[in-house]
Amino acid sequence: IENGWITLESTVDELAQTIAIDGERLSCATQPEPLRNPDFGDVLHFGCPYPVMELVVANGADAYNEIITAFSLVQPIDAELQDEGGVVQPLETKRELGMAGIGQATLTITPLQLARAFATVGTEGASPEIRLVDAVRLSGGEWVQYEDSDPSKQVLHADTVAQIRSALGTDNHFGYEALAIAGESLGWYLGGVRGLTGNYVIVVVLEGGLSSEAARIGERLLESVQTSSIP
Repeated sequence: IENGWITLESTVDELAQTIAIDGERLSCATQPEPLRNPDFGDVLHFGCPYPVMELVVANGADAYNEIITAFSLVQPIDAELQDEGGVVQPLETKRELGMAGIGQATLTITPLQLARAFATVGTEGASPEIRLVDAVRLSGGEWVQYEDSDPSKQVLHADTVAQIRSALGTDNHFGYEALAIAGESLGWYLGGVRGLTGNYVIVVVLEGGLSSEAARIGERLLESVQTSSIP
């Protein structure tokens, strides 16, 4: 959307087409009802991987690398945790590129990295600072405050974010479900709300679970923070 490759109204072929991965079939997180002209809004709504894979392949490896760099998916979360970040392997075939585009390649992304990327949907397109540790004190020493090492940066335009939120829910409450295969089925849920004291996002992943189960857990937590005065 940001680069004009598609709009949410761009139609797609084979919305519910499954993808063969390690002897299993990766499908939409939610089985879509028959639609006359499915579009990318439906892709987001139902969590369907096949049109995403086709889109990434059509736009090439450079565009894929640009996206994962812009959303800091290869950047370490916190140097103090000795987090080295992700390593992008060369994508030499269309199959490898397509698998990378739907998160089924060699790049390992943590739930926290994914939460930072998804937070752009709730912050008018800005990737927020991640602060895991505020200060440390060694034995017998004084508290030492950490300086901000990962300032927020603008990744998406606000109008792009507004379109994405409309496809995922409302301005105040939005969510996305997805499935993955990593030796076993993984059910993912990414959600966000505008609470009383700020904006919040959550990522829930269930090993061997369904995305609907992950969504149920995530929604209950989001409902709590939406009505709580969290400092």
